[in-house]
Amino acid sequence: MPEWTFISLDYEPLYRGAQETGTEVFVKSDSPFSAGSFGKVSRAADQRRQRFFEEKLRTIAWHLGSDSIPVFVNFNGDRRRMDKGCIGHALAPPAFLARPIDGPNGYVTHVTIAQRQQEKVTEQQDQKELKPRILETLMHQGPVTVKTLMSLCDADEKPVRSAIDSLRVEGERIWLDKARGFWWRNDIVPNGPRHSRWKRTYFPL
Repeated sequence: MPEWTFISLDYEPLYRGAQETGTEVFVKSDSPFSAGSFGKVSRAADQRRQRFFEEKLRTIAWHLGSDSIPVFVNFNGDRRRMDKGCIGHALAPPAFLARPIDGPNGYVTHVTIAQRQQEKVTEQQDQKELKPRILETLMHQGPVTVKTLMSLCDADEKPVRSAIDSLRVEGERIWLDKARGFWWRNDIVPNGPRHSRWKRTYFPL
């Protein structure tokens, strides 16, 4: 049996009136399916239904605060599985969903909106590029603050701080913590206390 994710939302059906019939975008089923069962994909003939499906996934992602959207959802007691056909159509170019992968039990349990997955990959790539830029800037500029690094590296505060944090964890021998009065080196103080990192001036060795 699949594991159901509870969401404090009522399922709003696409087909409401007696004259409207069709398969909902979340169906009353607990049957799993594997990632390998998606063969050749194509765009949906019923674009209204597909747009409804995509909007439903955005809403669920927002409520969960996660890029990973469960296939098996408990809508306030109404258990429904994401329609496999809708997932397949969402894989057709321009893909709305990233290609699903099987969970630990051998079937698809979650899907990810393709744009968000790409944003995550881009963020990771930016992080890799930003770290050497920070190192180079420190070597040439001398003592600098986070604010100065933001300006010199043409980057926002969060990525700069994250890059600095990564460099610390990796044990780069570049930081002198002026406020604490010791050289920050993981090979010297690998288990040193974590403290406020950002109200600091960073000195290259």
